[in-house]
Amino acid sequence: MVPLMIIALIFFPQEYLEEVHMVKHKIFKEFGSLGMAIYREALESFFTCNSHSFARLMNNKEFGKFIKNHYVAPRIKMELTKLIERINIKKDLSKTAQFLRCFTDEAYWDELVILDNNLKQAHADFYKEVNKFQRYGISLQ
Repeated sequence: MVPLMIIALIFFPQEYLEEVHMVKHKIFKEFGSLGMAIYREALESFFTCNSHSFARLMNNKEFGKFIKNHYVAPRIKMELTKLIERINIKKDLSKTAQFLRCFTDEAYWDELVILDNNLKQAHADFYKEVNKFQRYGISLQ
């Protein structure tokens, strides 16, 4: 049996799919197989909760942006938060660089403000280290 999404995709021009493919490509390039797992989870969650919006989002060429902003970016934030809680800040700060870079590039401003406030409150040492890097223009790569 062919999944409903694949059947539905044949009704949209290729140009409507470009942003969706770009989201998938960017997350794969940044995170590899973890990125694909995040992307799949995002799609599954979308079609479980919001499948009724699929056609409208595709017709408006907003599906890729919607998936990225409402499903992928929050999942990346969750992974970043879990990683921050697990690592030794002094030794392993660079392990968060990939998630921080991706999240700051892709998230809405209000999500960035919320993450910033959470870091200030819950992870003061980590917050100070990240700000020190940013202040001096040092890359976390």
